[in-house]
Parts: sequence; C-alpha cells; structure tokens
Amino acid sequence: MRNLLEFERAFPDAAMIVLDQNYRSSQTILDAANAVIGNNLVRQEKDLWSALAKVTGSGATVPATTGTKLRS
Repeated sequence: MRNLLEFERAFPDAAMIVLDQNYRSSQTILDAANAVIGNNLVRQEKDLWSALAKVTGSGATVPATTGTKLRS
C-alpha cells in the first residue's frame, strides 16, 4: 500500500491515470462503495462512476455515521 501512496513522490514526471469508471455495477452500488471508501483517509482521491442507470427501490442503505462496523 505504501508503494501506491508514494508513487507520485518517487516518480514526479509520471502521469497518473485514474480508472474510475466501473462497467459492471450500477451507480447505486458505486454510490454505496464511494461512501464506504471515503472513510479511508489514507488513499488517492477518486470517485467511482458508472454509465449504468441508478437503481431505485432496492431497500439498500448506507449508514450515515462513520466508525460503524458492518457484520458479514
């Protein structure tokens, strides 16, 4: 993980290409993933997005509070 985070410092002339489009999941799923991933403060910034339609009425919710552990 440290190698990824220090990449820009180690290779200042390199171009960073962010792969943020997801071709499999709907935007609803990616919105939930972005909410969870956003809690990780030690990461490169990016927002996942999809050209697939946003799904409504799925009943899935994302906790609004941080620090909540999810059970599997």
